[in-house]
Formats: sequence, C-alpha cells, structure tokens
Amino acid sequence: MHKLGNGSAQTASSFCGLEQDWGTTGAQESPFVLVVVLDETVQQGLYSSSVFHVVGPLANQLVGFRSR
Repeated sequence: MHKLGNGSAQTASSFCGLEQDWGTTGAQESPFVLVVVLDETVQQGLYSSSVFHVVGPLANQLVGFRSR
C-alpha cells in the first residue's frame, strides 16, 4: 500500500490487498509510518486492476486485486 499511498506505479501482475479503512486510519507499512491512501487513489488503482475477491461489511471491506 505504500506504493499506492504515495502514487508510485504498481508492478504489473502484483497481487495486493486493500482494506477500506486505510483511507481514514492509514495502512501500516513497517518500517514506514502509517500511509493514508486517498479515496481517489484507491478508485484509480482498482479501476486499472483486476479485482478477484471482496469480503466484509460495506463500511470495512477487504479487497484482493491484481495490478495490470
């Protein structure tokens, strides 16, 4: 999520996980600090990826995706 959070390009065919609340509370990327991922960045990242799994309640979903 560090790459998604700071706008770096994702590697093609990388498998990633995304938790919905990372947009408000941030994602822990040790040894980095918490990375808050903007909603626009999340939407753009998912739009250019292949989503293969979504689980959890609407307010706090976990999304599995593969970058293209």
